[in-house]
Amino acid sequence: AAEAMHVRTGPTGLAPGEGPPCAALWTPGPAQAEPDGRLGVEHLWGALDCPSGVAAMAAEAGRDIHEIALLLGRVTGRIERRPLAGAPLVVTARGVGREGRKWFAESALHDAEGRRVAAARSVWIEVDPAKLAATL
Repeated sequence: AAEAMHVRTGPTGLAPGEGPPCAALWTPGPAQAEPDGRLGVEHLWGALDCPSGVAAMAAEAGRDIHEIALLLGRVTGRIERRPLAGAPLVVTARGVGREGRKWFAESALHDAEGRRVAAARSVWIEVDPAKLAATL
């Protein structure tokens, strides 16, 4: 659908300390633009949201991410500016730890010149996949 964001984060293959473990190239379309031609803040927040969950799960060694169910508990961050729709952005994310059922991650958006557009920290809550499926 035209309004879908299509942010498909995947592993970068970089070792810890060499760069972000998860990234995606995202070129937002006109459906994500406000009347001024710039991206709506809800789309910027959306691009920071899901990749951080993927990165949090990917940081858990020895577990298949398809067997983990996380729900977003909280996301805090900052939108520094709203780029024009159609301009490519790089979405990066990394898991930064875990405390019981809480998983922590960071994500960021940068423009083609490497300037930060937005950044966020997220807390994800692990839930039992069977219990989650029973509620759907």
